[in-house]
Amino acid sequence: MSLKDKTGIIYLNKKQDHFEALNSEQKSWVARVLIGTICSDMYVQEEELIYIAKAIDFLESREEKLNLIEMVKSKTIPKLPSLKKLEPNVAIDLLFGCANLIAADKKINAKEMTYLEIAGHQLGFEKVYIHSVINWAINLAKIKRIEKKLRSQGVMELSI
Repeated sequence: MSLKDKTGIIYLNKKQDHFEALNSEQKSWVARVLIGTICSDMYVQEEELIYIAKAIDFLESREEKLNLIEMVKSKTIPKLPSLKKLEPNVAIDLLFGCANLIAADKKINAKEMTYLEIAGHQLGFEKVYIHSVINWAINLAKIKRIEKKLRSQGVMELSI
């Protein structure tokens, strides 16, 4: 499962194997956390639509796909059931993937940070690491705003 935005930043690891190897319960949790991350600010931005589609496609059950689509439409954050421990690389990719998602619209609010903290805790990370990733996401959002401003002014092409 590889997700990129227009700037080429990878949202989830290029190596699909460890996401594809998840069982259906784990895939469901991954899809729910991605949808929850997107809905956590109560807005669904155009930049986030591709990630919604990828999260939904990751699911096996048609019923669950439809359920999550309805949650997106109503801006309802899916509940995260308890999660059996994921492989460390999957958990790390997922935490950074969610951090990238909250930065996708170039602004991060308290609800998004709180949601990322909850998700990070369920993934098994200590608070200090989760806060470091949140700070990284805040800086990424700032960089994206600067890039947007430079591009709108035609100053130069900037690659991240």
